[in-house]
Amino acid sequence: MTPDPRTALVVSLLAGLAGLASARGASFAIVGLVLWASLRGVPPLRLLRRALPIVSGLLAMLVLVPFAPARVLGVALRGFAVSLAPVVLGCLVSWSGLIAALQGFGLSRPGVAFLVILARHTVTVGEEARRASRALVVRGGFSRAGNLVSSTAILVARVMDVALHRAEHVAQALTLRGFEGRVPGLLPWRPRLAEAGDYLMALVLGAVAVAEVVPWHR
Repeated sequence: MTPDPRTALVVSLLAGLAGLASARGASFAIVGLVLWASLRGVPPLRLLRRALPIVSGLLAMLVLVPFAPARVLGVALRGFAVSLAPVVLGCLVSWSGLIAALQGFGLSRPGVAFLVILARHTVTVGEEARRASRALVVRGGFSRAGNLVSSTAILVARVMDVALHRAEHVAQALTLRGFEGRVPGLLPWRPRLAEAGDYLMALVLGAVAVAEVVPWHR
């Protein structure tokens, strides 16, 4: 059973705040997010697959910046924790649930409309990016270092072109259907025993964020 989108959103936001507070807070946030995903039944391989881009970015930062390792590690941990929070949130909550939760928290009509359009065309744009990338690989676009810049520019231009046209088509379709920047709301937000673990995780992450920001522990 998945958590209420509003509960999941609060937990992920608190994890992000803990991650921003300090390197130590980021360490707690990373452990908490992984534990939360595990308790919620997210398959480890699925989480790893979704987090692979930020994991590779973290490793690249540590490899490419060998000087001042302590400072670099702190920055890398913060960035990783903040990036991991929405990844775990995406594993637990659907796009529609997230948009409904944000709407319930007061997101404006233009904001809701933007997220709906983004959700509708992200899959198509991702598929086009994969097709264009495969085509460039087959034609040897990435076979030599000299072709890397031009091939990357072609790929980015193609993806941007598809993204803009797709977004325009989705916006027109929503307008024709009478979409006014609102999605179906969620049921009233009430405490549930099934979410006890989520509430506990929120309290722990919130306490970590406060403890790392407020100077009384120093």
